[in-house]
Parts: sequence; structure tokens; C-alpha cells
Amino acid sequence: MSGGGWRGRRGHPAAGAPFGKYKPEPILRDDYSATFATRLMEKAIDLVLAAAEAASVRLPLAGEVKALVRSAIEAGYGDHDFMALFLHLRSASDQEVVR
Repeated sequence: MSGGGWRGRRGHPAAGAPFGKYKPEPILRDDYSATFATRLMEKAIDLVLAAAEAASVRLPLAGEVKALVRSAIEAGYGDHDFMALFLHLRSASDQEVVR
């Protein structure tokens, strides 16, 4: 594939985004220092849901994500990075992390 392979595709896919470079290492260390707080993620989802409602567009998955994010905030992860959703889901599932 020319143009830099899959990264060379129009718009650089998410896997080639800076987020994919700086986030994995802290997550593997269970470091959820906020770069984008969970409470701000909830606010962003609320904006998306409001815009969708105004346009009469259904976004059921966004509603489910909103519920999970709200649950994480209520569990005390509001000021952690939004990736702390993984911590919340892990603790809720009683699953051990395999590294």
C-alpha cells in the first residue's frame, strides 16, 4: 500500500493518532492521571446526545456509554482520566487483570 500504509490513509485513523502513542504506557501502570477527566467526558457525551436529540437522531450506544461514565463518576473516578472507566469496569466485574 502506498502513502505510508494504513497510516497514510486519508485523515490518519485513530490507531495512528497521538493518543495511541502516549496512553498505553500509563494504562499498563494503572496511572490514570487526568489528561481528559471522566467528568469532562460525560459533559462531551451530553453535548453529543443533546445535538442528536435536536436532530431527531437516535444514538443508543452513546446512551449506554453515558450510563457507564456516570457510574464511574459516582464510584469516584470523575477527576481521573476518562480511561479510568477501565478501572471502574474491572472492579465491577471482579476480574483479575492479565498482563
